[in-house]
Amino acid sequence: MMHKILYIVLFNFVLNLYAQDIYQIKKFADEQYRLNNTNLALKEYQRVFLFDKKHEFNDIYLKIANIFDKKNDYKQAIKYYNLAWQIIPNDSIKNEIIFKKVLCQLKDENYFGALNELYEVSDSSSEYFKLKTKLYEGIALFGVGDYKSSEKSLSELVNQKGKDSIKIIFKSFIKFNKKFNPDRIEKMSRILPGLGQIYTGDIKNGINSLALILAISYYAALTAVNYSWFDGLLILSSWFTRYYNGGAGKARELAEQKILKQKSKVYDEIIKVIENNNILQHATQ
Repeated sequence: MMHKILYIVLFNFVLNLYAQDIYQIKKFADEQYRLNNTNLALKEYQRVFLFDKKHEFNDIYLKIANIFDKKNDYKQAIKYYNLAWQIIPNDSIKNEIIFKKVLCQLKDENYFGALNELYEVSDSSSEYFKLKTKLYEGIALFGVGDYKSSEKSLSELVNQKGKDSIKIIFKSFIKFNKKFNPDRIEKMSRILPGLGQIYTGDIKNGINSLALILAISYYAALTAVNYSWFDGLLILSSWFTRYYNGGAGKARELAEQKILKQKSKVYDEIIKVIENNNILQHATQ
């Protein structure tokens, strides 16, 4: 019994001593944060978070979130942005935190998550928030492949000249997508092995794929004539199927990569149009 009492007293003493030190830890963490020593600042902020039972240092949530954001740990960043959002009463600051979460989702390529976060933005007559919402909405919609809705949102950020430019950009991109549609490219390689790869620009491997399939087919036919149709069929079903499906799959992969690369270029073109209208600067300040 005495041991338990002694343990409780000792534990409370240590806890009280640490509580006195927590102010110094917070002060030290703030200084490291200011100096951009993010690793050390994060370590100390997490110590404060652990022992701050009275919730005296709620400003650490936003700082911890910002550090995780810089480290590209977007899930942890969103977790702490949520904590910061819950304790802040000001709607404008709440909206800014939501936009930070949206950016994390976009950088993590979770475009549906970004769209979901945007629903939390409170109604505001502020032109700044309206523009920023449209900007992020347009980017997220572009990410999920809803190009028509994306074009509509982004067009609201620019003047008529900008609208015409964005329309041309989207029209060209949709045409590009149809040209290199992965289903279409894969089908081409199934009709004629190697054709899809050649069409997407991988001429050498496309020719090799066609030559390999022809060689396997010839060997299978030769085996069927010299031995039995069953032996020829075994060769055809194993080697032919493997390389035939592999070539078609590779063609599809090349088409998908080509679209992703073009998507990145189109995104840059859209941002330039918005920048030329001096809208992006106001919406991301």
